[in-house]
Amino acid sequence: MDVVKDFLFAIKIMRRILTFLCLSWITVAYSQQEQVWVLGDYGLDFNTIPPTLIRMNTVAFAEAGASVCNQAGQLLLYTDGDKVWNRNYKVMPNGRDLSLGTPTQSSTQGTVIVPIPERPLQYYVLSLTSVENGTKAGLLYYSKIDLSLDGGLGDVVAGEKAVLLDSQLTEKLTAIAGSGCNAWIISHSRTAALFKSFEVTAAGISRQAVISKVGHFNQNAYVLGTLMPSSDGRSIASASFSTSGGGLEIFDFNSSDGTLSNGLLLDDKTGYYSCCFSPDGSKVFAVNHYTHTYIFQFDLKATNPGASRVRLAPVDAFSKLKCGPDGKLYFPGYRGRNLGIINLPDLYAGACDIDTQGIAFPPGSSPSYALPNAVPLIRTDTAEHLLHQIAVQCWPGMRLLQAPAYGRDFRWSSGGAEADNPVQLPGTYWVTYKTEPCVFHSDTFIVPEPKGQLPLLEITPSCRNASNGKARALVSVNPNRYRYAWIREGRDTLATVDSVKGLAAGSYTVWVRTADSCDTLIPFTISEEAFAASFRLSDRILCQGDTLSLYNTADEHFTVLEWFFGDGQTSTLTHPQHIYSEPGTYMIRLLARGAICNDSASKTITVDAPIDTFFFKKDRSALCKGDRVLLEPLADSAILSLNWDWGDGNMLNTGYPGPLGHAYDEEGLMNIQLKARFRACAERHFSDSIRVYAPPLVDLGPDQTLCPQSAALDLYNRATGQANARYLWNTGDTTAHLKVSQPGQYNLTLFSARNKPVAGRHGSG
Repeated sequence: MDVVKDFLFAIKIMRRILTFLCLSWITVAYSQQEQVWVLGDYGLDFNTIPPTLIRMNTVAFAEAGASVCNQAGQLLLYTDGDKVWNRNYKVMPNGRDLSLGTPTQSSTQGTVIVPIPERPLQYYVLSLTSVENGTKAGLLYYSKIDLSLDGGLGDVVAGEKAVLLDSQLTEKLTAIAGSGCNAWIISHSRTAALFKSFEVTAAGISRQAVISKVGHFNQNAYVLGTLMPSSDGRSIASASFSTSGGGLEIFDFNSSDGTLSNGLLLDDKTGYYSCCFSPDGSKVFAVNHYTHTYIFQFDLKATNPGASRVRLAPVDAFSKLKCGPDGKLYFPGYRGRNLGIINLPDLYAGACDIDTQGIAFPPGSSPSYALPNAVPLIRTDTAEHLLHQIAVQCWPGMRLLQAPAYGRDFRWSSGGAEADNPVQLPGTYWVTYKTEPCVFHSDTFIVPEPKGQLPLLEITPSCRNASNGKARALVSVNPNRYRYAWIREGRDTLATVDSVKGLAAGSYTVWVRTADSCDTLIPFTISEEAFAASFRLSDRILCQGDTLSLYNTADEHFTVLEWFFGDGQTSTLTHPQHIYSEPGTYMIRLLARGAICNDSASKTITVDAPIDTFFFKKDRSALCKGDRVLLEPLADSAILSLNWDWGDGNMLNTGYPGPLGHAYDEEGLMNIQLKARFRACAERHFSDSIRVYAPPLVDLGPDQTLCPQSAALDLYNRATGQANARYLWNTGDTTAHLKVSQPGQYNLTLFSARNKPVAGRHGSG
């Protein structure tokens, strides 16, 4: 800390400065919440005219102090930024170390109280550490106070004490009401030439600051001095001084987004400690720094406001200015023994009627040099309650209740959250909502009972391809008060009583009229109900004697079922079973009856007869190798497949039940087996055998030459293994050897034991 700041701090701590702040309404009209100021061990009570001194029996603050009063002007709580006291002048149970032990009392604006929007018993206490604290300077904490705690005396909410909001700030701290149900906490950075605004809503304090890069000085010039809002919250005056210079500035403030803009420089030659607007905002009063301290006035309506500066009266160093509930400006007088008063602060210079003696404190008292800091009051006005009587209508129906579209945060008793709320039933409904800036509304809507009761139509549909639909009008009141006319579109009236029947599917209208002349047309539709009878079978083809299962799949509308199996048998079970005693084709029929409609369904099944004797026939019992045997199975068209096993290792699967042949390429006794699968009945097996022989061989040798007078030739079968064979020569001879003496062609036919002939030829010449 440099030498000048050490000197400034020494001057600060030489004084015992007590600051008390009642809740400030940042509006042109002042509130009862500013009716008491506490100034050390005495307070100033504005409930009397003129205000009077009252004994407070409290401690003296330094530069930082703030307090809140209720609507009746009664003290609620007060603070120096480090501790918070209740209305009985006692520190709250959890009310110490609001700045974690780092001093705030020597900070120019070391504390401010902000009411929490829409939370009438809750407040935030902001604590800003002073510049003398070195590395812990410029720390901004907040603590939440709930006046419902400690038996209604209030206490700091557990877990929400000394919460760090920001750091590296100057000693400037103020708060302004927002344009809605919100407020803004405003300070200045020590590391950059910019203002920071933190929004306060019912949900809490935003941790994200709104940045405004405005001002005519570097950041060091803003270390000391006050920020003070105008009574309408549209402007902020900034008094600044430090070793880097300082001055007096005016900024526009946007209460919608928290930004400062359009800086007006009133003076950059003199450093200022405090400042205050006149009630109408036309004048600014400021106190310069600690040497040769005076109150100055600036006329903001002048052509050159900076040149309009007028020196009014000397005051002590570090004196603050405060506008009272009576519209007068107050300031600590010479040596702190009285409060000076500017009686007409809206007037210029000498006309403002400054009284430096003002109100004198009793001897031995310890008044404060620092007067209340600006604290916003979040206006939560309640608008006049409105009662809306909804006109009576003939019939029940949807009614649209409408709150103003320019409102927000709608809450209907029926659960809606929009401006428009449709309701069906009569009764009393209410809605709460807000309008700008923060006005609460509660409107009531009375929806009366209708004149008549809209009949309830009981509709019975018509069956498919029928005209058996019905309609009936039901009312819970005296039915004699109602008249009806049932009409089909484009046709004449069908009936004039409370019901009609014999209706085909289509569109209709009923005209209803009550005894008090309320009438209406109610359209309705007779639908076509295609109730269908249906069922499912366990099989469509079965064998005689097997069990058939039937499963009803008809609409539940049908309550009576009758089954016809096609063989003269019937059943009324839901899911019956049936056994057919004879083969054949049968039609199964289901007749279904319901309260409205009847229907039927049918399906055809086939019952096969089982085959008791199954075999095949063959065209021979023996054959030679290479010859073909012809086989023919004896079966009907119910066969699905045939499986042949020829006995020689060959097999054949076929669905063809007709004749087929097979040739063997080896000899022996062949066992033929046949298995038949039927579409419904059990499969059958049959087997038979056939003998296969090897064929005979004939070899008469090569052709020979027979010369005249030569001996006869001996022709015979030279092949071996032909025992039991029979011989037949083309000469008719049947012997094994044939003696020939004449030239010619000779043939031998050899018959095996199974009469299979094999021919051989021998020529001679």
